[in-house]
Amino acid sequence: NNTSAANGGALFGQAGAGSSNSVLTNVVFRNNTGVQGGGMYNNATSPTLNRVTFEGNTAGRGGGLYNYLGATPTLNDVKIVDNTATDAASGYGGGGMINHSASPVLNRVLISGNSAASEGGGMSNRDNAHPTLNNVVVSGNRSNRNGGGVYTTASNSGGSPTYTNVTIAGNYAAISGGGVY
Repeated sequence: NNTSAANGGALFGQAGAGSSNSVLTNVVFRNNTGVQGGGMYNNATSPTLNRVTFEGNTAGRGGGLYNYLGATPTLNDVKIVDNTATDAASGYGGGGMINHSASPVLNRVLISGNSAASEGGGMSNRDNAHPTLNNVVVSGNRSNRNGGGVYTTASNSGGSPTYTNVTIAGNYAAISGGGVY
């Protein structure tokens, strides 16, 4: 139940700020609020998250977490559930998470029940984002625009997700790409 008037409702990580290579194990980020990254905001950092849960967090962009500008977090056995991105005007979205010029690695991650007022109910990828998803389930997410499950902007400067053994099911987009856009 933490609130930030800026980025990282519960945790703000930035290169050189002492949290750039943190390891978090068995941590729950629940009911936090921020402008970007309701649960966690990573700026040019490489944290490792093991058995972490992001649940019920809210932000304008990146309801659960926001990865920015060279951030390369590794998520192992993580749950990103029931988070909300409320900013409809910017189009950034990312109810569960947003990767903005960032390349996270997701291993055995559940992204479910998240919603975005704009793009990417589960995940939004923007501007040279290269997330890697291994054994990930993206289900039951909702977008009020495009990419109910996963959204990757067309002007992504060559960025693209890599999917291996990924299930994308039961997502909804109000315009295009119920599963993936």
